[in-house]
Amino acid sequence: LGSSRTVEDEDEEEFEIEGEEICYMFHETMSENPRLASLVRELRLATDKHAREETETHVELLELCENVERVEIMGYNGFVLDDLLDALAKKTDLKSLTVSRYGLRCMEGDCFFSRSDLIHYMLKWPAIEKIYMENNSLAWYDDKDKTLPKPSAVAGRCPALKEFTVREDCLEPTHLDLLGRMAPAIQHLEISVRSESAAAL
Repeated sequence: LGSSRTVEDEDEEEFEIEGEEICYMFHETMSENPRLASLVRELRLATDKHAREETETHVELLELCENVERVEIMGYNGFVLDDLLDALAKKTDLKSLTVSRYGLRCMEGDCFFSRSDLIHYMLKWPAIEKIYMENNSLAWYDDKDKTLPKPSAVAGRCPALKEFTVREDCLEPTHLDLLGRMAPAIQHLEISVRSESAAAL
């Protein structure tokens, strides 16, 4: 949702529907059909220019589609980011999350959350199987390491996590230690680390 589409009318004439309009149409359909919304398992949400209205619609879609398990986000409005994160936090059956801070026009947006926030949110998703963060989507400058849980409190909390990718961001030894304890079954790990973090691997 977010990309424009070329379609044909009843006279087979082609015309383009803007991505934002497509998103609103989908939102209207979900609002009017709660049963249909309950069947949605995957949402791919993108913005063109990080418009606030688009992200607000995405938040409402996450709330309407209660049983969604896989979410892909390409761009978002920073003023609505807290609402977006709150909606994601409630997805206790979430299996896959992909995030890029860049929208469809490759315009850079705000960081999604901090490295420590990533740990906290993962604990809310016991069924998570895949995490994919790219384009410096994690904020290191607003990190709150003192709020991190104790290693003993996270053991085995993400047993289904198999794929973990964080591109262009560096995780600290503390985060890596917690990750290893939370998700002992990781099979694919793609991260950037500094030399002082090597021992944690």
